[in-house]
Amino acid sequence: MTSLLSSAIVIVALGLWPAMFQEWEDKTLDARFGLRQHLSSDSRLILIDCDDTSVAQLGRWPWDRAVHALMVEILASAGAKAVAFDIVFSIPSSTSDLRLMKAMTDAKNVYLPIGLELHPPLQHTEVDTAALERAQKMLTDLLGNEGLPWKVSKDDTSLLVTGRLFMPEADLAAAARGVGHIASNRDPDGVIRRVPLVVRVHDRLLPAFSLRVAMGVLDVPSDHISVVPGEYVELRGVQGGVQRRTRIPIDARGQMLVNYVGKWTQTFLPQYGFSEVLALAATPEGRREINSRFKGATVLILTTATGFDLKPTPVDVAAPGGIIHANALNTILTERWLRSPSYFQACLWAILLGLVAAVVVSGRSWKVALAGVVGSVAVYWGLAFFLFQGLGVVMPIIAPLMAFLLTVVVVPVHEQTAVRVRLAFLERQMHETESALVSSRQQLESHDRNFDTAIDQARQLREKAAESNERVHEAEARFRALDEALQKAHIERDRLVSQVEDLEQRLQDFKPVVMTQKVALSENDEALRAECEAHGIITGDRRMIEVFHTIKKVAPASSAVLLMGETGTGKELVARALHALSPRAQGPFVAVNMAAITETLAESELFGHVRGSFTGAHADTKGRFEQADQGTLFLDEIGELSADLQSKLLRVLQTGEVDRVGGSTPRKVDVRIIAATNRNLEDEVRTKRFRDDLYYRLNVVQIILPPLRERPGDIERLAERFLRELAAKTGKAFMGFSEKAIHMLRRQEWRGNVRDLRNAVERAVVMAEGTLISDTDLGLVSSAEPAARAIAVPQDGGDISGDGAFLVIMRELSFEIDGVAERLGLSRGTVASRLKGICFQALVSHDARIADAAADVAGTKDPLVEAKVREYYDNLMEAARQFPSADVAVLECRRRFKNLPQRYFPSVENLIRRGFSVSAP
Repeated sequence: MTSLLSSAIVIVALGLWPAMFQEWEDKTLDARFGLRQHLSSDSRLILIDCDDTSVAQLGRWPWDRAVHALMVEILASAGAKAVAFDIVFSIPSSTSDLRLMKAMTDAKNVYLPIGLELHPPLQHTEVDTAALERAQKMLTDLLGNEGLPWKVSKDDTSLLVTGRLFMPEADLAAAARGVGHIASNRDPDGVIRRVPLVVRVHDRLLPAFSLRVAMGVLDVPSDHISVVPGEYVELRGVQGGVQRRTRIPIDARGQMLVNYVGKWTQTFLPQYGFSEVLALAATPEGRREINSRFKGATVLILTTATGFDLKPTPVDVAAPGGIIHANALNTILTERWLRSPSYFQACLWAILLGLVAAVVVSGRSWKVALAGVVGSVAVYWGLAFFLFQGLGVVMPIIAPLMAFLLTVVVVPVHEQTAVRVRLAFLERQMHETESALVSSRQQLESHDRNFDTAIDQARQLREKAAESNERVHEAEARFRALDEALQKAHIERDRLVSQVEDLEQRLQDFKPVVMTQKVALSENDEALRAECEAHGIITGDRRMIEVFHTIKKVAPASSAVLLMGETGTGKELVARALHALSPRAQGPFVAVNMAAITETLAESELFGHVRGSFTGAHADTKGRFEQADQGTLFLDEIGELSADLQSKLLRVLQTGEVDRVGGSTPRKVDVRIIAATNRNLEDEVRTKRFRDDLYYRLNVVQIILPPLRERPGDIERLAERFLRELAAKTGKAFMGFSEKAIHMLRRQEWRGNVRDLRNAVERAVVMAEGTLISDTDLGLVSSAEPAARAIAVPQDGGDISGDGAFLVIMRELSFEIDGVAERLGLSRGTVASRLKGICFQALVSHDARIADAAADVAGTKDPLVEAKVREYYDNLMEAARQFPSADVAVLECRRRFKNLPQRYFPSVENLIRRGFSVSAP
């Protein structure tokens, strides 16, 4: 179904823009002509060239008509079947025209051309209509019905129309056996691939020069010709055979696709020069050769001398105009037609290739799919070329391949959409989690209503007990039972809250995080960021963009550059960007990891060696410096160089010459040096482990690359890019990262920087079973995880061992509620309630002394924490004083502080009762 949709899109486009598709198809036709070997031409067709040699011997063009008359006489005497001049004799010559007319009249087989302009049938209004009619009337008067043998029918309205004329001299035209036009309708790109076999002249049809000659050669009279635009020109009774018919395929404009036999200089051989034929006729041996070669032949006389009209064809950039008519005439005589596909055929092929594409890529791995795509395209192209070469069938290329490639793109997209169906278990889990979350929230709401009702009942019981001293013991017993029920209800509420939060966290694992650029960049910085990405440097960080700005300033120079940065920060990418942006971009870029080369081979690796310089040196070998000549040499881990090699490298940098190991002749090299290290070379220089003079040579321009942990905004951007690349490489489909996975990535320190991040994403791609990368797929261990486990809210209300670990994180993040929540993966409300409960416990421990309690919570004197503890205490006391008694206040505060875990509520009750006892008279 998907393949049919893709094919339908292409078919509609083909119907809407046929000219555009035809132009592209013509380019593929030219490619097929270029790949095909030269064809043999009709043995009856011989070319006589008015070439440079003939011009040199017979004088400047145009020649005296007597020369042409002599040629007609020679060919007529030899028994030529037809003599066709691709020369318009338009200027009268009183001295020679009579002889040429007599020769033509005697021969009765000479054909002359008419030059004319062509106009599309629907564009008459764009030309001078009056001039057009005058030209057509002149042609009608000159040729008569015999020269214009066919009347225009209602089906001929799509044919091309004649415009301005270039006529042969009237008497010569009258003496000719026939005339035809030599106009060639160029395609939009200027190449001549088609010849209009018939064109409209007023209400008559004029044949092409090649068709008129073919009619004479094949002995087909004009009344044995039928023209059906868009289908064929039919010749009946070919060479006297009553039943023999030849149908020449034409398009709606009456044009025949010319089957070019090959480059004009290598086909229609042997070709004769005009002066060569005249010279042969002057000797008996030559006349015998002429009689032997030209008897029964169709002779085309054309001009190929330098400076004459040249036209582009599918096989020649510039070919003489007569060669086009020679190929058109050869196409008719040999009946090797080229048949262009119809719209219907192009649609069928588009549908077929769409189906093939669906089979090739559906459910395949990317390697198999790629091999199938390449193989299918190769097979189709091979079939198209075979049919073109063997049968003259011009199969459509563009529309079918567009349908094929569109299907190749659409089918995987469709299958990725269908992944949701195939991963029903994952979908079901998500929906079940969502349902459980809704149910838990409803339970929590119902529990809160019951909780409030119980508090109201307890309050009423207290108030009644205070009003009457009767049955006090019974009321106290009921109140204690109700208070125990409230405590259990509070614990149950804590459990429900924890369950809701847990379900919300689980739901995050099913939903991808939409990556967004967090830092707004200026227009100039955004342009630099895009340019960075083009060089493989993925960033949105201002520091990295500033680094790239420095790269662009430094790149045009040849100065040495020293790249400083931790392992995995992208030093080689920066080096490649420096090379690509420099004038040396067309030269080689050679990278050498100095830490990976053994000390014994380092000198040979860098400077090369001569044959026999050491064991195993079987041939002269260029070193990395010579390989990088006229380019860039990237020396990674330059701090690993030995002292001896540092000296030799310094000499090369000073002199620009290298000495191969075992050699005696220095070799000049022009190399730009880019060095990189993760060491502090200044410390290395101070401790004498690195030469100071070499350091100064390398440190002309220093670029420091920030580690990934100092540009946290790039973590998500890089992770998304790596996921996209690795998913395409492995053939897996991913929607993105879960929210927990993103939190995990943000919490890492990435000591290995970008390389470390890529490895983590690659591991996740390999391990993931669904379409979403989860935190467990990443396999990373966050430094906050042990603390998060330690401070998990206990559900039994008794264990408070986690408060110390919780306070460690709070102190580390300066008691920022949002920061702690993000670090621990908890909600903000949970963190705030936990901190409030710890503060209430501290106040009870220090007899409500706020300063001491705050110091206990903060671990030191902290005005911010002291203000927060004071705020919590004041709010509690203010809420409690609204009620007449401590018992009622405790009940109402249980309602107001119901989000506070139950294990902290005894401290709240203690503070309330302490407050009432202090204020009592």
